[in-house]
Order: sequence, then structure tokens, then C-alpha cells
Amino acid sequence: MDNVKEIIQFEGHELEIQRRARQRTLVLAQRRDGGLRMTCARGVPKKDILRFLEQSRDFIAKTVLRTEALRRQFPLKQMISGEEFLFLGRKLPLDVVWGWQKRIQVEARENALEMRAPVASTQEERAKALRMFFRKQAELHLPEEVAACARRMQLFPKNLSVRGQVSRWGSCSSRGMISLNWKLMATPVEVIRYVVVHELAHLEQPNHSSKFWALVERHDPGCKEHRQWLKDHEFPVFQQFK
Repeated sequence: MDNVKEIIQFEGHELEIQRRARQRTLVLAQRRDGGLRMTCARGVPKKDILRFLEQSRDFIAKTVLRTEALRRQFPLKQMISGEEFLFLGRKLPLDVVWGWQKRIQVEARENALEMRAPVASTQEERAKALRMFFRKQAELHLPEEVAACARRMQLFPKNLSVRGQVSRWGSCSSRGMISLNWKLMATPVEVIRYVVVHELAHLEQPNHSSKFWALVERHDPGCKEHRQWLKDHEFPVFQQFK
């Protein structure tokens, strides 16, 4: 495996450590779900990690405060009627229809997401059903989008997988395999297309050089606006599935 993950506690804060085979420096960043992640090389000892975290106290404090503010602005969903969820970039209210059936079913209506749920269902069961709905929608929509963009760009991945990454919208491996996050179904269609174009472009330019961005812009002239949409909405998108 290329990457190894572990979780440590630092002064009451949970922090994900991701060890990468080719990583040379220690990098501390905020994940899209608000958590903290540090990436480093495989062989970095824990004492060096803790020393680096000690030197990053100010960053950690500011990140925690920002996350708390965002969570007040975008609280966890309670899975009740009237709550709004992003679906294809639109805020749609959730309509919960209670019944006695065994399974929870979710469908997208014109102006709402409709959930048919048994009266005895729990909040977690309803949240799981919503996540499964988004994932199934992604498994239907994303391969079609990739196929269409690949034909237009004449860049064809060896494989496509739909996953539930914690902090990435998509990725492209050195072996030409693309992975996309099913949470993209919360974003507008043109933003989904931008992510697909972005990952396909890595098949030709495996970096973020000027040539890479020129290729992306050639196939998505609005890429800057679409990238900004992701930055502005990444926290509420990831938060709505917790």
C-alpha cells in the first residue's frame, strides 16, 4: 500500500496521520470535514511528529476555532422534515413520510428529497439511507460523465471507482485509475464535470503545472469558478453526510 493512516490524540484533538511512501516533508492541513491531518514520510518517528505539532500550536488553535464556527453555521443534520440538503447544487428540503414498511427509501422529487421511513427507524438509519441514495446516484451518473469527458478529451482512464473519501473530491493514480467521491452528487453538474476534467487531465499531466491548468481550462472554461464553488461549499457538503 502506498499510504498508511493512523489516528493520534494531541491535547484533546484527534489528528489523522497519513504516512506516504514518497513524502519528504511534514505537512499539517485541515480536512474538508473540519478535522486535522498531517502527512509525512513512512519512517518519521512519533517524537518528531509531536515536536512538529508543538511548533504548530497556533495553526491548530485557529483551525479548531474555524471548525467550531463552521459547525455552528452548518450543524449536523437531524434527519427530520424540512431540513435542507444539497443535491446537484440545489438546496432541497427533506420530506419524511412515516410508515410501517421495513426498508427506508429515498427519492429525488422536483422540489424535495422524499424519504419513506418506518416509524421505528433511528436517526442513524435514516442518515445511512440518505448516504446510500447519494452513492447510488453517483454510481449511475459519474461513469456517464467520465465517459463523455474522456471521449471529448481523448484521455481514457484504465479504471473508475466511486468511493467515499474523507477529504478528496477525486484522484488519479500513476497507473491511470481514477477515483471519484460520491459526495460530488451534492454539487452542481458543471462542478462535477470540472472534477472529472481535472482528474482526466492528470492522465496527460500528472502534476499541477501551468500545462495542466491550461488543459483543464481548455475543456472547462469556467474551471476557476467551479473550483471556487468547491472551496466555498466543501464543509457543508461533507457535514450533511455525518
